[in-house]
Parts: sequence; C-alpha cells; structure tokens
Amino acid sequence: AVVGDPSDQHPLPAGGDDRENIGSAHIYKLEAGNWIYHKKLEASNGWGSEQGLAVGPGDNFGYSVDVDGNRIIVGALKQGVEINQPRGAAYIYEWQGGVNWSESFLQADDIVNYSEFGKKVAIYGDYALIGSPRHDNGNGTAYLFHKNGANWGAGTQISVDGVVSGGYFGSAVSLNDEFLAIGDYGLNNASGKVYLYDYKNAFQKTELLSSNIAIGDEYGIDCDLSEEHFIVGAEKTERNGNLPGREGTAYIYSMALAFGGNWTGAADTDWGNPDNWADFNVPNGATNVVIGAAAANQPFIDKMQANCKHLTIEAGATLSFGADGFLQANGDVNNAGQIAESAKSKDANPRIIVLGETLFNGAGRQDIPSGLYQDFTFQAQGDSYIT
Repeated sequence: AVVGDPSDQHPLPAGGDDRENIGSAHIYKLEAGNWIYHKKLEASNGWGSEQGLAVGPGDNFGYSVDVDGNRIIVGALKQGVEINQPRGAAYIYEWQGGVNWSESFLQADDIVNYSEFGKKVAIYGDYALIGSPRHDNGNGTAYLFHKNGANWGAGTQISVDGVVSGGYFGSAVSLNDEFLAIGDYGLNNASGKVYLYDYKNAFQKTELLSSNIAIGDEYGIDCDLSEEHFIVGAEKTERNGNLPGREGTAYIYSMALAFGGNWTGAADTDWGNPDNWADFNVPNGATNVVIGAAAANQPFIDKMQANCKHLTIEAGATLSFGADGFLQANGDVNNAGQIAESAKSKDANPRIIVLGETLFNGAGRQDIPSGLYQDFTFQAQGDSYIT
C-alpha cells in the first residue's frame, strides 16, 4: 500500500526553515497480517534539488498515488514550481528488491504552466493514466502511457470534442486491464460526466451521466474501476431536501453492462427484473440496450426510472410505459418498432429523455422538438427526427 503526503516538509541542508509542500509518499507492506512501514519515497528532481537553500511552495509530490503489483505511480501537480513552471509531473517506481525502487519521470510534451498534470494518476500493468484537468484553460485532458521495454514513451493524449472551459476533464482517472475512465465533473454547470474507453479496442467510448443528474452535483469528481464494477462519486448532490452539497452520492455500475445488454423477457415484462436480461443485470446509464421482436415478453416500464446508453427497438418489438414510467437514454434511440403507453389516463405522464440523437423509422422525415406527444413527455437534447 502507498499513502501520499503532498504537504510534507523537507529540511534545508544548511538549516533554517523547512521547505513546505514538497511532498512524499510512504510505502507499507503486508506481512503476516500486519502492515509494516517499508520506505519513504521522494522525487529525485523535486523542489530544492537544484536550489539547496530555496524556500517556497513545493511540488506537492504525493497529491495522488496508485499501486499495482510492484509498481507505484505518484503525481506531483506543481512540479516545476522552482523555475516558475508549475506544470506537474508523475513518477513511476518499480521495486528492485529489498528497499530499492527505480524511478521513471513522466511528463507530457505539450503541457503548459498550471496544467496540473499529475493531479490524478492510475496504473495497471504496463499502462499509466494521468489527468491534467486544467490543461487548455480548464477544458482538461488526460494521457495514457504504455511501457515498451525500459521506456514509458511519450503518452497518448485523450480529449473530448465540444467541452467548455471549466469542465476539468481528467479530474478523475482510473483503469483496469480493458477499460479506462476519465471524470469531467465541471461539465454542464458542474452537473458532470464520466467517459469510459475500451483502450484495448480502438478506444471505443461511452458516456455516463447520473440517473438523477442536477446542476452542481459534480458527478465524476472521483471514480474507480475494478474488473467487475465501476464507482463514480458526485460530491455535491442534494438529497432529501437538505442544503446543496451536504450529502453527496456514489453510483455503482456493473462493468458487464458497459457496452451491451440484451432483453430476453424470459421471466415477465418487467424492465427492472434482472431475470429478463441476458446477463441477469438491469441496465444502467452505460448499457447499450437491444429489444428484439423474438423476446418471450416485451418490456414494460412503470413506477421506476429506467436507464440505458443507446437503445435499439427492432422491427416488431414494443417498449411499453405505464402511467409513471420514465426512461433516460444517455445516447441515441433507434426505434424501428413502437413505443406505447399501456394504460391511458388523465393523470398519466410517462417520460422519455434522450441525450443523444433519436430516430423514429417511418415514412418521410419530420423533425421532433421536445414536447408532449400522445401523453408522452419527450425531451431531446440531440438531433431528433422521423425518417
């Protein structure tokens, strides 16, 4: 285990006041059920290494840390401050036996001052993911480094088109053996978003939003991936009538659903019954859902909020809604079948929110603005039309 201490002070070689916020990281080893202190890590080129008597703010080495096997990555978001170039950096340490650790210095070629490169770091095997959330006036970016032989290379930059200043893409990073995740908590008035990439498969991308997203939630301010699950933090959610920012929420997703989910209808018509899905998991906001005509039962949504990424309703298939049914599609809806309300009443208000593009197959083409359609409240943020 490794623990960062970004405010750690380092003594001046010639005496006097300590240099503040230089930072360090501390390694602990599990031996016979007990955590034993192993070693203190310090950057070999940190603040004061070139200026022995300098006093001032430090690199904040240890602001973020991660460990995988015999490798540790440490972020220093203000590295370079001693020469008035606080761009940030990351350090990778590899165990060489005993108390010996080798050090590799990582920094992107295109970063500028105050990019906060290294504010968040993650490592898995031969891959390291480093966030730089204040790059490009706060648009943010991230870099994926891959070790080839003895070198970590220059890093592949990951950015998102259309982001705005203050989104802070790269404010959270995580990766496993197949996927990487990047948080963008300041996007859309700090409602936030998280991006998942299949970096072993041409960087296929999907986007996650919370099922009850609101302005100021800061969804994506932190996240973490395991092999089977993905957790996202939203630091400032308001729940149960409490003041804004008083509670916070964590959202847990199944990684089995990140890029696909198929309706079988094997048990009944209930969308919320896991037995009706091929992998026995109810879809979440990252799931691409396909509803086929050959399913034993067609899906029904009532008294719940259903979520998905992209939704495909094949020809001959039907998605039905009860009076209180609500579906949010974080991606596109391609409807070659039909969407229906099962029980019409004056109090019914089924709702569909589509954050991507919506395609209703039919004769001709007609633009569909958001509004009320045959008792359905339809809200679209992308290009919505009938063809």
